[in-house]
Amino acid sequence: MMTDSILDCLGENSSCFESHSMSPEAFDGDVFTATLIPTEGCNFRCLHCRKNHPAASMTRDMLDRIEAFIAEQAPRHKKVMLAWGGGEPLLCKDTVLEVSSMVQNLQKQYGFQYAAKMTTNGYLLDEKVFHQTYRAGITSYQITVDGWNHDKVRPHVSGRGTLQTIIDHLVALSKMPPAEYSFHITLRHNILAGDEDYSWYDYLYRLFGQDKRFDVLVRAVGDWGSADVHLDQDAKEVLIAKHIAYLDEIGMACHNQILCSSWPCGIIFWPDGKIETRTAIPKASRLVSEKAL
Repeated sequence: MMTDSILDCLGENSSCFESHSMSPEAFDGDVFTATLIPTEGCNFRCLHCRKNHPAASMTRDMLDRIEAFIAEQAPRHKKVMLAWGGGEPLLCKDTVLEVSSMVQNLQKQYGFQYAAKMTTNGYLLDEKVFHQTYRAGITSYQITVDGWNHDKVRPHVSGRGTLQTIIDHLVALSKMPPAEYSFHITLRHNILAGDEDYSWYDYLYRLFGQDKRFDVLVRAVGDWGSADVHLDQDAKEVLIAKHIAYLDEIGMACHNQILCSSWPCGIIFWPDGKIETRTAIPKASRLVSEKAL
């Protein structure tokens, strides 16, 4: 987490919305971007992730303050863009839907454009929840499916596997008519050292290769607080290149662009009552941002 740019706001320090970093001038321009982390709690216990998952979520008071701030800022801009991350944001689905509904009501009133995305592990994204989030304006999702080793590296907090549940949800979504459901899902695959079994991509292609709403993001697994999983930079580049080449060969849409849960500039609201403001983020810092979120 980039502690040097995190301000103690919200919570008991209610004066934060009058601070210079939160002033309207800080968000001048055509686009207002905000990332919301409703909880750092998670229903997974991934091997590469930090082992402490604080379950605290945004308090009612904090949520009211966030909504008031967005309501003040949104009408000043031509476009409002929200990103949801965590933790697992769907553990706080009601918060996601409440804030999204508020922004949609403002959109009707002021006419700005609105877009939203979510980084989720996909375990709770069944058809019912998807319909709720899609109607709330969230149309872009990043979901990690870590190949045949998924259940080993991304187990549920109970210890059971999670892959089949996620795949079942994704298959159900793929059956929704594209003319009616214009969403985008990036299937992130975190590859490990020595991971050169490409049959996983054949499987994904059979399921989603003909659906332009799906693509694959290949990244070497990062160290998010656990020292158990790590690859040096040279090994990462070689491994990623091999995977991308195979995906290209079979015709599966793919990329290796660094994605963050958050937008590259704007404001991040954390569940513990802190905020982080950003301007443009250089490439090196994006890696930090990815780790932080």
